Amino acid sequence: MLRSCIVLTLLPLAIAACLPPHAAGQEAEKPADPVVLKLDQRVTRFLDAVSTTEADDAFESLLLGSPLLKQTDALESLTRTSSDVTTRYGEYRGSEQVSAKRLGKDVVLMKYLFKCDQFPLVWYFVFYRDFSRQSNSSIIDDPWIVISVRFDTQVELLFD
Repeated sequence: MLRSCIVLTLLPLAIAACLPPHAAGQEAEKPADPVVLKLDQRVTRFLDAVSTTEADDAFESLLLGSPLLKQTDALESLTRTSSDVTTRYGEYRGSEQVSAKRLGKDVVLMKYLFKCDQFPLVWYFVFYRDFSRQSNSSIIDDPWIVISVRFDTQVELLFD
C-alpha cells in the first residue's frame, strides 16, 4: 500500500483525532453553512491550482495571513511533495469534499478526496477564525486562516 504523509500544522495531531467520526446517513440534513461554503470554494481553488505547476502560488494564496507561512522548511517540503503528486499517482482528475466539521464556532476541519489517475489522496485543512482580522476597520474580508494543512494516501481512514 502506498503511504505518505506531509504535515504543516500549528495543532497537535491528537486534536484532530478527538473529533467524532462522521456517521453517514445518521444525521438529519442541515442547512448549508455559509462559512463552510466559502472555505470550500477557497480549498477547491487551491486544489485545482496545486495540481498544476502553480503549487508555490497556490500555497501562498491559501496560507495568506497564516503563521504557517513562517514555517519555511515545512512549507517548502509540502510544496515540493505536492508538486510530485502527478508523477507518483497520475494526472489530477478532480477533487471532492468528503467532510466538513465545525468545532465550536471558530474551527473548521475539512477533508477532500484528491483524485488522480492511479490513486487518490486525502487532503486535510483546519481553519481558525483569527479574531485580530475581524475588526470593522480591517481591510481583510476573510478572518479564516489555515492552521493545519496536510495530505496522505490513507484513504481507508475516511471510512471510520
